Amino acid sequence: MKTIQIILFCIFCFTFGYSDSVCAQETITHERSINGQTYVYTSIGRVYNKRNYLETVVEPYCEYTCAEAITSSDEIFDKVFSPKRKKELKGMNLPFSIFWDSLGNAIEIYFWRVDDSRITLKEIHVLEKALLKDFKLKMKNTCPEKKYYRREHRCRWR
Repeated sequence: MKTIQIILFCIFCFTFGYSDSVCAQETITHERSINGQTYVYTSIGRVYNKRNYLETVVEPYCEYTCAEAITSSDEIFDKVFSPKRKKELKGMNLPFSIFWDSLGNAIEIYFWRVDDSRITLKEIHVLEKALLKDFKLKMKNTCPEKKYYRREHRCRWR
């Protein structure tokens, strides 16, 4: 009986004690390429361009940052997805993180909870390009010591 308790305790500690966050349990499941860009798919449904690096080297949090979107992400989604495709995706939610520079330009994007049976790699690629090109912020104040900022957004198809 004591052996079973020790084994269960070890399993519990290993499962919950050594993982700081969901990201610690994240592993790359596969990579796919389109138009010269390689996208990484992870075990927790995250998809990002392999060339991205800011998430691992930057602490983007700044409590004094205030920004206003110049272009709505909804406008960009409307340009990328046809009305028919938006109808097919109805009820789906696509969260994403964007890294911005201090001028309000989007630099990198990470998509979360991507169901690749519903959203294609081509759509991810086109959406990433459109967001990087057109999704701008007007930075109202920034932290002088920070070069990059991270914000969370989402698209909901209703």
